[in-house]
Amino acid sequence: MRVPLILCCLALAGCSNPGLDYRGVPAMRVTQAGYTFDLYYNGRSVRGIRMNPSRPVSRTHFRRAFYDAVGATLGCSVLGSTMDGDLVMLTVEVYCPS
Repeated sequence: MRVPLILCCLALAGCSNPGLDYRGVPAMRVTQAGYTFDLYYNGRSVRGIRMNPSRPVSRTHFRRAFYDAVGATLGCSVLGSTMDGDLVMLTVEVYCPS
C-alpha cells in the first residue's frame, strides 16, 4: 500500500515542474485573459505552465493568452512559429532586446 501511495505523490509533485532546462529559474506568476501561468525564462526560451484548473475555452484562445503573457511580462518577441506544447504547458523561443 505504501509503494503506490509514494509513487502517486511523486507523480503529482512533478505536475508544475518546468523541466531540467529551467532548473533553478524562478517562476513569474502572470494572469492573462482568464488564465494564470507560471512563466520560466532561461535566457533563450520561455516555458509557461497553466495553473488554474478550469479547461481552456479553446486551443487558439489559450495559445494567444500565453503569447500575450510572454510579451507583456518579459517584453520579449516570440520567434516565428516556435510555440510547442499542449493545454497545460507551452514553450516558445524568444528574442529579448537588451
